[in-house]
Amino acid sequence: MKIALVLMPWYRKESPAPEFAMTASILKNEGHDVFIYDINSLIFEEKFLLRKYWKYFLLDAPSDIEKEFFNSTKEVFNHYASSIVSTEPQAVIFKTIGKTYSNAVEMARIIKEKYENKIIIFTGTLVTSKEDVDSFVGGQDSLPFDYIICGEDEIALPELIRCLDANLPVSLKKGGKLIVLQWSYRRKPG
Repeated sequence: MKIALVLMPWYRKESPAPEFAMTASILKNEGHDVFIYDINSLIFEEKFLLRKYWKYFLLDAPSDIEKEFFNSTKEVFNHYASSIVSTEPQAVIFKTIGKTYSNAVEMARIIKEKYENKIIIFTGTLVTSKEDVDSFVGGQDSLPFDYIICGEDEIALPELIRCLDANLPVSLKKGGKLIVLQWSYRRKPG
């Protein structure tokens, strides 16, 4: 399967993301063609004036700051969305580490609006409580992903990709599209 693996801002810049590299390795080891898009680094390097936002990889960004950043990068996000889709991946996987989640949601929305047939997977999303899981389950219809793997993905992601690649059904337990470790959920049809 052709897969685009994406890391969005805001992730730290002083060292590479080992979780991102590990996911790429797992997918490549499974025999997939993986195209890596470290948009976090690209925007940080190419758009000097936007570097001020990287302090939010440690801080909770107010929603107006997230909107301000996205408005400042809308053209850049559109450019990278086109670049991602130009490789013709069957799936686009966003590695959501730390504070990258909200920017990944914005990029996924762009990709889904322009290329709705792309499978979007979020993986590595941190959940710390049952309330976090319930929040994803309850709000999943408004989110732009087809699947989300909460927590570590070493087992769940390769299994999900195998099912998708072979057109096998993903094991449904409650309905929806959420995967928490070995729990599998898919968006309700319709």
